[in-house]
Amino acid sequence: MVLRGLFPILLAMVELILIQMKTEASLGTALIPSSKYSHSAEVDKQAFIRSIVRKRRNLQCQQGHYLHPNKTHCCIKCHKGTYVAQHCASEDQTTRCATCPEGAYMSRENFAGKCRGCQHCRSTFKQVELTPCSVTQDTVCGCGSNHYRTTNTPEFLCEPCSTCPNGTIWKECTTSSDTICRCYTGFFLRSDENSCSPCTSCQGGECEKECPGSVETPPREPSGDTDLTPILSSVVVVLAAGVLLLAARWISKQPLPKKLISAFSAGTPQQQQPTGGPPLPQSVDQMTGIPKEPNQEEMLLPPAAIVVSPTTQGLPDCIQSAGETRIPDCPAVLYAVVEHVPFSQWKEFVRRLGLTDNAICRIEAEERHMREAQYEMLRHWRLQLGQRATVERISSVLNEMELSGCSEAIQDMLSRQAGLGGPQGVLERGSPVRMFLS
Repeated sequence: MVLRGLFPILLAMVELILIQMKTEASLGTALIPSSKYSHSAEVDKQAFIRSIVRKRRNLQCQQGHYLHPNKTHCCIKCHKGTYVAQHCASEDQTTRCATCPEGAYMSRENFAGKCRGCQHCRSTFKQVELTPCSVTQDTVCGCGSNHYRTTNTPEFLCEPCSTCPNGTIWKECTTSSDTICRCYTGFFLRSDENSCSPCTSCQGGECEKECPGSVETPPREPSGDTDLTPILSSVVVVLAAGVLLLAARWISKQPLPKKLISAFSAGTPQQQQPTGGPPLPQSVDQMTGIPKEPNQEEMLLPPAAIVVSPTTQGLPDCIQSAGETRIPDCPAVLYAVVEHVPFSQWKEFVRRLGLTDNAICRIEAEERHMREAQYEMLRHWRLQLGQRATVERISSVLNEMELSGCSEAIQDMLSRQAGLGGPQGVLERGSPVRMFLS
């Protein structure tokens, strides 16, 4: 009876043991995965990480936004006059911005962690403050009245504008350039000082063109044999005086040139007595009252020295005396020179004549047509040199430029211009214009 009562209990215990064994077996299978399943999970994890990195790398923000330092999302930029105090935590949140402190500024939208410092104008460079610094704009420095800045860099220096003493102002002073001066006749422009100095102080170089013939020869250094200097100077003076005396005696014995006699002698009735003019005055002997015959010296005097008739006073400037070779103030003559000098070598031609680059630029700016500018350059050169503006000087410059053919063409043109000067297109053989061109 006892065994029969224990049998159900033993059976129940066996069933419990079997159930426990099955449960442990199933749990062991679940907790220990296979190697195939483990490798697949690792591959998926790496692919997920790579996709996140690729997304961060290709993340682009729209205008007015910037990429968060973690490169996870975009934030809104701060306005000008402010800086980033705290980045946004996500795209749906705004960036916290703070206003720039005093002495700092931000001139545009930004995502900087601090503002820029304002600059200060340097009084040692003569700079003045034009606009003070604000939270949205830096300090604006410049130059005061009648001053200009030497460079366009922040480290610029202010210099006073030139007032052009001994000259006139060609271009006014601006904030970035000095005054451009034009010097009077007899002065030259010093480019390093932008001032006009007298030609008497010309030492060569830049003043040779504006002051021809005024260049002073630098003094020579004294040699060791200083005792012979007075003796050599005396010998040179004596020899020079002797040569001058011999030349004067030789010239006094030579007859006057035929051209000079034909130009100024009284052989031509029209030269002695112009038509319609008063008769030439004759010298009268004080003792007898009888008019004296003019001697040879009186006949050789120029007609202008004896009498000035209305006809002679009405002659144009093109007709000069026989002893002068000055360029006549006649537009036809100046245009003749313009026509025969090559246009490509014109500036070299007027520079060699002595016209300054300043004058050339000024005339080109004033005259719109190049032909009129060339004429004005020649006329300015003639007025500047005065008696030294001669035909020989033009011929010499053309020969130096290897333009001897142009020189001959100009001489022929001047001869033709002179041939058109009379009433019927023909001048007399003894005409002063022919003597001037011969």
